[in-house]
Amino acid sequence: MDQYPDVINNATAIGIYVDVSSINIKEDSSKYAAIFEGGNVGIYNRAGDVRSDLIDEILTKIPSEKIIWEAPKKSQQVWFIKLLGANANLGNIAWDEIIPLECLRLGLRGDTFFDYLKNEK
Repeated sequence: MDQYPDVINNATAIGIYVDVSSINIKEDSSKYAAIFEGGNVGIYNRAGDVRSDLIDEILTKIPSEKIIWEAPKKSQQVWFIKLLGANANLGNIAWDEIIPLECLRLGLRGDTFFDYLKNEK
C-alpha cells in the first residue's frame, strides 16, 4: 500500500472475486477508494473483455470518480470512456498510447466519434 499513499484500500480481492460489500466512502474524501487492476482482481475475462456485471456491482458501492481502472488495451479504454465519460480514471496506459487515449476521450477516433455527435432532429 505504500506504493499508493493517496489510496484507501477498502476493496478486497479474493481470486477473481472483488468484495465491495463493506465499502463506505465519504463523499468529501479526496482519496481514491480503490485501484482495480485487471491482472489480479478479475475485472476482465481471459480474452480481455470487461466483466460488466462486476463493474456494475463495484459502481453500486463506490463512486466512479473515486476509482482508477487499469485499462491497458484500447478496447478496455473505449468501454470505460463510453460507460463513465471522457474523464474516466484510467491507469496502466503505455507512454506511447497517451495521445491516442486523449483522442478517444475527445471523440477524435472512430471508436468514440459518434458518441460526441449531438442528436439533431
